[in-house]
Amino acid sequence: MRIELQNCDIKVFTELSDQLPPANGREVQLQQVVFNLVMNAKEAMQAIPTARELRVRSELNDAGQIQVSIEDSGTGISSSDIQRVFDPAFTTKASGMGMGLSICRTIIEDHGGRIWAMQGKPTGSSFSFALPASRSSSP
Repeated sequence: MRIELQNCDIKVFTELSDQLPPANGREVQLQQVVFNLVMNAKEAMQAIPTARELRVRSELNDAGQIQVSIEDSGTGISSSDIQRVFDPAFTTKASGMGMGLSICRTIIEDHGGRIWAMQGKPTGSSFSFALPASRSSSP
């Protein structure tokens, strides 16, 4: 993804905690969630002429869960659409099927977590998910 983001003049900033406990989960499915969120952010930023910035953050939240956030400086999500973005077949894209975020929600919920979207500050959008930390130290 790095090369594709660079080709679109998107600056990537990471704030990744190195103090996170392991999470139980299927790695390929969780990678798919992150990939989908990053690609959606890339598409949202293609239409803006100003600085394109993507921020990826991981942390342990107040509930003791592993939280990952993907924030972009793109076109954002309207307040009327923010609650619907995870619904099956809902899309704001001309050529989208509306399944990507719905699948992301299913994957995260199947892992015992939750996923949500917020309007960015001052522009763009932020998608986050939180997963329970593993109770044991072994993966």
